[in-house]
Amino acid sequence: KNRATVAPENPINPTFPEVPDLQNMPHPPPNTPRACTSKIPKYLQHRRRKLPRKAREILSAWFESNIADPYPSDDEREELMRTTGLTSKQIHHWFTNRRKRDVKWRAKYLFRGR
Repeated sequence: KNRATVAPENPINPTFPEVPDLQNMPHPPPNTPRACTSKIPKYLQHRRRKLPRKAREILSAWFESNIADPYPSDDEREELMRTTGLTSKQIHHWFTNRRKRDVKWRAKYLFRGR
């Protein structure tokens, strides 16, 4: 069938059907599953995921044992990568977040210099 015969004609472009009036459409019944209205494709949407518990424990232990200077060198970071199985970027972000969120460390060591 021709698209123009199925739906009313669109005065702007007769080959495309008329666009429905979304303002006057009835609302769906409550608790109806909704289609995803996000414009971002599913594969680009990020979900926050926790790191594995064992990896967090290893990183926390390293942080506590180096509380005066919790900035791992490149060699220390490589060792942490091997023991935790995390990437360098994940380790970098974990330490950045931990230093931001650790109030005791910030109060005691942040302004003394490295």
